[in-house]
Amino acid sequence: MDFKTVKDVIEFAIRKEEASAQFYHDLAALMKDSTTRIIFEVLERNEMQHKSALEFELIKQGQVVSEDTYKVSDEPASYIELDEQAQSMTYTDALQLAIRKEHAAFQLFAELMVQTRDPQLRKMFFELAQEEMRHVLQFENEYNSIVPKKQ
Repeated sequence: MDFKTVKDVIEFAIRKEEASAQFYHDLAALMKDSTTRIIFEVLERNEMQHKSALEFELIKQGQVVSEDTYKVSDEPASYIELDEQAQSMTYTDALQLAIRKEHAAFQLFAELMVQTRDPQLRKMFFELAQEEMRHVLQFENEYNSIVPKKQ
């Protein structure tokens, strides 16, 4: 990944948010349990809100937002394989999956932050990493509130 401008970073982040939204949408469609399906629908909406916020950042920079500009690519890291076992996922399974997915997104943005020398790009990656870590903590708190701790 070679980012030359903040626009490149934002468009990359938009693609990642779209890929995550699609992942959660597909996973929700597989769920038999309505409570588990709802968590993935909420996650999908959250990712779409992030995408909208990033699009607003592009607009603030004077860019025209066009869906054709940042179509989701077939990046293997964007998706976790969904199989028939996903249909029998419990609510706690769903939370664990969400934690893993959001943590992977955090790691990606943290690594990109460390690799860039441009202060503006570093700040953008830092903010994206922070947002993903907030999600990790949110899901971990929810998971810990419903799963008894082992002594």
